[in-house]
Order: sequence, then C-alpha cells, then structure tokens
Amino acid sequence: MTSLPHHAPVPRPAATANAPVQLTYAEFETQVRMQLARDGWNAQRIANIASALHGWLRALNLNKLDRIGDEFHAEFSTSFRHYEDVIAASVSARTQKDRQEQILVLKRLFDSLAIDDLLPASFCDALACAVSRSGATLAHLGRLSGISADSLTYWMSGNGTPQRITTLASLSALEGALGLPDSTLVKRLPQRRRERYERQLSDAPADSGSSSRTLQKSRAALVCPALRPTPRLEQQWLDLIRFKTDITREGATARNSWRTKPLHRVGFRVNWSMLCDGLVCATAGGHWAFLGQYLGYLASPLFGRSEVDVKYANTLAWLAVPAHVKSYVQFLRRRAGNATHHGVVTFLNNVRSHLRPQTGYVWLHPELVCDLAAAGEPQAVAITQGTSRDTSWQAYCEKAHRELLVLERSLAAQSPARCSREPTRPIEQVLGSDFPLKVLVKFVRDLEADEPPQSHHRDYAAWIRDVLLCKMLISNPLRVSHFSIMRYRGHRPNLYQSADGQWRLRFDPSDFKNEKGAASEPYDTAIEPSVSPWIRRYLAEARPHLVGAESDYVFLPVVAGPNRGAGYRALGLESAGNWNADNITKRIKVVTARYIEETDGGFGAHAFRHIVATDHLKRHPQDYMTVAQLLHDKLETVIKAYAHMKVDDGLRTLHAGVAQAMQELADIRADRDN
Repeated sequence: MTSLPHHAPVPRPAATANAPVQLTYAEFETQVRMQLARDGWNAQRIANIASALHGWLRALNLNKLDRIGDEFHAEFSTSFRHYEDVIAASVSARTQKDRQEQILVLKRLFDSLAIDDLLPASFCDALACAVSRSGATLAHLGRLSGISADSLTYWMSGNGTPQRITTLASLSALEGALGLPDSTLVKRLPQRRRERYERQLSDAPADSGSSSRTLQKSRAALVCPALRPTPRLEQQWLDLIRFKTDITREGATARNSWRTKPLHRVGFRVNWSMLCDGLVCATAGGHWAFLGQYLGYLASPLFGRSEVDVKYANTLAWLAVPAHVKSYVQFLRRRAGNATHHGVVTFLNNVRSHLRPQTGYVWLHPELVCDLAAAGEPQAVAITQGTSRDTSWQAYCEKAHRELLVLERSLAAQSPARCSREPTRPIEQVLGSDFPLKVLVKFVRDLEADEPPQSHHRDYAAWIRDVLLCKMLISNPLRVSHFSIMRYRGHRPNLYQSADGQWRLRFDPSDFKNEKGAASEPYDTAIEPSVSPWIRRYLAEARPHLVGAESDYVFLPVVAGPNRGAGYRALGLESAGNWNADNITKRIKVVTARYIEETDGGFGAHAFRHIVATDHLKRHPQDYMTVAQLLHDKLETVIKAYAHMKVDDGLRTLHAGVAQAMQELADIRADRDN
C-alpha cells in the first residue's frame, strides 16, 4: 500500500469481478434518498447526506454516471483517508466530523443495498452471489449456520432448495453469517414452501421455544474470533499488563491501574491474556476479549473483508487507526440491529484508554508505528520517514483519541446504550411474582426433600453440597466467584465460626470486583441461622468424598472431568484445585431447571442476587441502601440497575390511592342508601 499525494485524485480501481451489484452513483443516490425517507429522515438531513456523497465524488475525481467500484469495497479505507485529507483543507473541524459520519452512513447503506434488495431474484443465484461476496469458505459458513458445505454447494448449483423445516430454520443463521438482513434468502424460496414453513412455525407449541433458542444460539455464534496471537503480540500484551499494573509509573492512579491476584484467589477460568509473571490480571482478560476480536475482525475475510493482511494484524498499533475502529463499531451496531449496546461503548472506552495522551500505552510507545508502516499505512510510513518520529506518533494518537471521543459522544446523543441481551429473561416470571424470594425458598425446600439414597454415594454428596450452596446464595448473595475461592481452613479462612458458635463469611476488599468502589471495606457478615446445620453436615458427610478434598476450598466438584487442569497445564501452571465459577453456574442451572417450574432451562448463580434485590425492593420500596449492603455494591450502581422499579413503586401507590378513593365513595353511597 503506497501513500498518495495530499490532494491527488484517487485512481479509479476496476470493479470487483464477482461483485453482484453494479450501481452507478446516480442510482445509488436515488436508492439512498428513498431508503432514508422510509426511515423517517427529514428533507434537510437527506440533503446533507446527498451533499456528502457529491463531495466524495469530487474528492475521488468521479461523476454520477460512474459505477461504484472498489472505493466502496476493498479499498474503502484508503479512499476514506484520502477523502479526509481533501476536506480537511476546506472545511471546519466540526464539518469534517459531520462529513466523515455521513460517508460512513453511506457505506453502511451501500452494504445493505448491495447484499439485500439487489441480489439476484432466484434463491440459488442470490446465495452464490452472497457467498462469493463474503469471501468465506463454505466450511466456515457451515460451522456458523449448522448447514453442511455439501448442502450449500448443492443449492448454489441450482439443483435444489431447502425442503425440511429444520433446514429452513437454519437459513436465518446462514443469513446472519453472510451479513444479510432477515428473510433475504427465505423470501426467494418458492411461495408454497415458504407458506408451509411459516404455517409450521405458527402451529408449533407456544411454550416450546426450541426453534427460537436454536436461532439465538446460531446468532450468538456469529462473533469475530479473537486473533490468534503471535509472539510479537504476546510480548506487546505482556508489556501492556506490566505497564498497567505498575502503580509507581508516572500518572498512575487507582482508576487507570490494573491489579493482579495469585491463581489460588481467582474463581474464573484463566487464559493466556490474563497472565503476567505468574499472577492473574482479570482486567487484562476483559480488554483482550474486546481488542482481540477487533484485530480478528480486521484480518477476517468474512467480517472485516480483509481490511488488514493477517500477517500484519498482530499488533496493538491498529488501535490508533480510527478508520478501522469506526468500521468495527459499525459492524457491532449492524449485528445488533443498528443499535448501540454497552459492548460498543466499552470497546471505545478501552481503545481510548490506550491512546490517551501522557498515560496511554500506545501513545507512550512510538515504536509501534513501525508495525503500521510495514503494513503500508500511508500516515505511518510518513511518520517513520520524518525526523521527529516520537512526536508525530503521539500527535497521531491524540488525533485518534479525539476522533473516537467524538464518535462516542455522537452515538450517545443518538440513543442511550442498551443491553445487547436480556439477562433477566430466564427469571422474568420469578421477578414478576409478588414475592420472588418465596420462589427461591420453596426451591430449596423441594431440593432438601428430594434426598437420594445414601448408598448412592456420589449423588448423596452432591445433594448435600447443592443444598448448602443454594442456601448460602440466598443468605449471602455474593458473586459466584466468591463461592469458588471460599476457604474454611488455613490462614484467615472465609467461612469461619465466631466465639459464640455462629457461622460467618468474610472477604478482603481485594476479593471483590469493585474494590475501588463500594467494596473498599472488608466484608464480614453472619450467615442465616438455618444454614448452619447444613454447613456442619456438608463438612462431615459430603466434602471428604469430593474431588480435591485435601484442599482448603469449601465447594468442590463431585467428579473430575477428563480435561481437569489441562488448560492450566497448557499455560505452564498448576491448578489451585478450586471448583471454578463457570462450572458452579452450570450446576446451579441444572438444579434450578429441575425444581423451579417458573423457568425454562434454569438460571445461574448470579440470578440469585437479582431475585433477592428485587424481592427486597418490592417489599421495601426504594430502600436502595439496604440492597447495596446486601449485594456489597455501590449505591449508585444499585439505583441504576433497579431504577425501573421506581415506576412500579409509583404505580402501586397510585393504585392503592385509587382503591382507597373507590372504597370511600362506596362507603358514602352505602350511608346515603341507608
């Protein structure tokens, strides 16, 4: 990739040979105006978008009759950077930002038109065009959709179309894997078959939910795989963790520093991105979950359209390229139905934190520009060829930081961020009841009553453990990771008996996720009295027979899986032997699914916290302080999480007032009649 003169027109590339869409810019403008009008845009906003398109044509030395080529396909990033350079010399910074966002809107609309309405009319041709356009292999599409590569080949040949309802249901996942809007392929099937499919769906039992769950799982699988790190990227990541965990570095604060823990105090599953000098940094794992998928997107032919060659993608330097970051943000929003969810905001915050002047890791490492220059990034090449590489790189990062801040504020102004999933869906019936806590208490009572024969040693030990675990989740609704690392022996055990024989739980502030906030104080609380007999019974009858009984951890698994500890050994670590939080949650889901009729498939340990908090607020409206103490969380966090209940509290007061007024009127009428 070579850099262009500042105002030189971009040579027009030939249209992609296999591109199914050959629109002229005039036709594209007509389509854009129609689509935006259907979406409710006013005339002025539509005119602004059209004006941006005209400016794009002038900057790239094109006219309306030219057909759209690679400048809106594989070469979009290069063309977009050239467009930015051209308009920078003639318009204000605010207008530049508006024009950049408008061009990104046009790119999104073009992608939508190109892969939807303008695909060939026949099913086989439309599928072939969409597959060719995606650049993905049939095997990869098969893994994402659940449809075999042989079936896809058969359909694209024109010899047949999907017949069975299960295959038709998988078409939705295939559309998602190809980046197509819902029903793009389904609506191209023969009408009678489509009607039969829709009729079979409507005749299915309303409470089964199996088809919808299958589709949800298929769509959930449609995520960018994190880039497989090379030694260069692993070293950069290790340097980043060491930098962020060094509290003696210049500019270090509690807010911008990460913390590490020894492995035996970690309740979650550990991977390479969390490790630093034998310790575990959970925050590093959270950052990699976002940034690794971003790098994977850049190198993926399916998602990122190969914006970056895979051999150049393994570097944190790509965080400083706003065009690619914006492209990924658009991808995340399209995948969520053009909505801004919390994952988008978190991703932007993470990227900006590494670009922040004076304290950001990428800002402080000008040598990263060489990675971009090797990939052919024009501005990076110019920086490496200049005389003040370090200063130029830092100015480059500062500009990127400002652009992403503007983007984040723009997204926030359009609409507030929302959750991309509904974590309360499995327990919505429980939360909707008048007394949610009663559902949990009944569940534990039913579990207690279902005692297996003592001769079934494994089932009997698991039953005692499950009863105690569920009782403690109600008594002390902590996060599941606390139950994973909970110890009852050794130095300062978490589960202990006070001088009067009462069982108590204690954790240090560093054991909490929010150590810098509400959990800055130690946690030392009593356990509900009815739990005490089960603690003694578990420690005496069940725990000695569980896997890892020689350790000090309270809760342990009943059986050791064939791969127990394999993940740690692959990282050169020795497992601490605790029952990790993921597996505890899986077990809780199994037990709740068996005994709580109000749920479909059960729920995990974290739902106990939500149910306990909701129950308290229903019985004690707006007592958020007590809930914050119960959950050991910040008051502001609790108010934000349960603000929706203020409406219910107000309505209950209103309804009580209506009932009282009606009763008083009825009493007056009765007195009058007498």
